[in-house]
Amino acid sequence: RRDDIRLITVTPPCKRDTAQARSLLPRTYPVSDVVSALNNVAKLITCLSSNLPIQKIRHHLSSALKDPIHQPYRATVIPGLSKMLEFDFSSCDNIIGLYLSGAGPSIQVLTYGHDIDSARDLVVEKWTTSAHNEGSTNFPLKCLVSLTSTDGAQCTPLK
Repeated sequence: RRDDIRLITVTPPCKRDTAQARSLLPRTYPVSDVVSALNNVAKLITCLSSNLPIQKIRHHLSSALKDPIHQPYRATVIPGLSKMLEFDFSSCDNIIGLYLSGAGPSIQVLTYGHDIDSARDLVVEKWTTSAHNEGSTNFPLKCLVSLTSTDGAQCTPLK
């Protein structure tokens, strides 16, 4: 149960319909991709349930965010996203990694530490640059920082 991870949701100025996003996926997958995805899920659960310091599990957690089942296909229609998914954040002090959120176009960036602003700024700079390099000149990104909870989902009575 981790409370030292922060999530930054970064949303580009493009809309993606879930049905369209699903149509980008292949009808069959190589066994190696399915095995890799299942391995990543197991790593993700193990890392997030571990009490080890982030620095000890960071590499495993970062690699667990790679998803060969949908990210490569959906990233092709979101400007700059393919480059973002390939970027190696291991040299960044407080970014663990990122992943495409559902059908997209938003990404979730996993961070740790207290300097969330610099993590957000770096991701915005990298994605904006990647999108511009692909021809998207007007690419304002919206960001939302969230804390993780070790309490799980809770229902709050309406007043």
